[in-house]
This record gives sequence, structure tokens and C-alpha cells, in this order.
Amino acid sequence: MPSFEPRRRFLTRAGGVLGCGVSLAGCLGGTPSAGDELSNTSAKQRALDAEREYLESRLGNASCLSEWGITATTTSKEAAITNRTAEGVLVEIRHPYSYEAKHGDSYSIADQSSQATYLVTNEGAERVSGDDVSPC
Repeated sequence: MPSFEPRRRFLTRAGGVLGCGVSLAGCLGGTPSAGDELSNTSAKQRALDAEREYLESRLGNASCLSEWGITATTTSKEAAITNRTAEGVLVEIRHPYSYEAKHGDSYSIADQSSQATYLVTNEGAERVSGDDVSPC
């Protein structure tokens, strides 16, 4: 009578290896990336909000400005998703701003927009490139 013990040991080991492989594959492939968790609308809004904060900081700390604003005048706010990566969502934005600067006895007025690219995640938005807004 043949013994089934060697076959049983083989099947037990093969089942264990297969189970570990399936578990590992689930862990590796099932974790959503930072970019997958954000909707397009949310990512765009976070990038625009971050640029608004950037402009408020740059213009608010510029000692040569007598007035400034971040509302649309000649250009409008724009945002576009350019890529989704494991790190997050890349969003290109354009945000309007204006200012009036006094230089001695003369004034200069600017009405323009900044352009920047943001890496947006669930934790926040990082400005990875863009115009340097330095009016003074």
C-alpha cells in the first residue's frame, strides 16, 4: 500500500508558499498611491489655494508695495492635472495678482498672473516650480 505522507507534506508546503505569495501580491498591488486618493477637483483646488498663500506671503511682505490683490482682473485662475504618480498629483496652475509699487516719486502698476506646478498629496501641496514673485 502506497504512503500518502510525502504527497501530504508537499501539498502542505506548496499551499503555504502559494498563500504567502497571494498575500504579498495583495499588499504590493493593493495599496493606493497618493495620487489615486485625490479627485481631480480636490487636487486642483489645493494647488490654487497653495498658490494663493504663496502670493499673499510674497506680496504681503514686499515693503515697496502700496497696494496689492489676488483677485482676477485681466487673467483668470486656471488649473490642470498634468500627471499622477505614486508621490501625488502634479497640477499646473495660473493665478492672477496685481500690485502698485512706489519707487521714489514714481509708481508702477502690475496686473498679471503667476504660473507654477504643484505636487499635491493628501497631506498638502508643494510648489515644485514656478514664477518667482518678487516685486521689490
